[in-house]
Amino acid sequence: MLTRLYKLFLHLYPVQCRSAFGSEMVSVFQQARADARQKHMGHRIAFCVREFSGLIGDAFQVQMQTARSCPEPWVWSLEAPFAALLLFGFCVWRAEEMGIWGFFFPGTYVLVAGIGGLAAWMIGRNCTFMRSWHHWKRGMAILAVFALILPIVTWGVEESWARFLLARQAAFTYQIPGVDVVIEQGAAPQNRQPGLTFSRYLMDAHGHTMTMFHHTGGDTPLYLFYGAMLTAMVAFWSRRTTAPR
Repeated sequence: MLTRLYKLFLHLYPVQCRSAFGSEMVSVFQQARADARQKHMGHRIAFCVREFSGLIGDAFQVQMQTARSCPEPWVWSLEAPFAALLLFGFCVWRAEEMGIWGFFFPGTYVLVAGIGGLAAWMIGRNCTFMRSWHHWKRGMAILAVFALILPIVTWGVEESWARFLLARQAAFTYQIPGVDVVIEQGAAPQNRQPGLTFSRYLMDAHGHTMTMFHHTGGDTPLYLFYGAMLTAMVAFWSRRTTAPR
């Protein structure tokens, strides 16, 4: 399973690089994975995080090195923003299905912007559905990788943040325009301000409780709309700096 996932992630590299070094990289990964199997669980988890994060970072650097200016017909450039918007919508839907209604940790915004921006940039450089149908697998691989990564990473960060505060019985609050987040220990009464409030209630093994409120006011900026437009713009810009294939 890990080897198949690793091969899928290799599609983040330019096709020339993947053709030249892909088999060798898979072979090295399989050997390193066989060695890691002999170690304890923590070492195996660290191995997976190190290998896949290193692969993503290296693929990004290679893509940047091979980027070059090349205008193309604007109609061809529309497929990348469209694909990026589809990925954006899918990730929002998956987040809602996983119970992520609001970010209780401000760092999650930075994380989502970083991973989402990388996804849009990669989509712009790799989607060639209109003019190269035989390359459709490359674009689908990009979509699948980031559609899998982004909701899971977001859920993991939010869950870790909540458990961190609960274990230390700590309170926390932050505000951005239109959003007010309050995390209090114990069962706190729900804020009845006008607007929409998402809440979570957690309890640990010792009976300690924590209530988390994410209040969205009526004058909240259209963050989802802004995010979608930024995603499309990044994908379009990336496509316009990619040479014809």
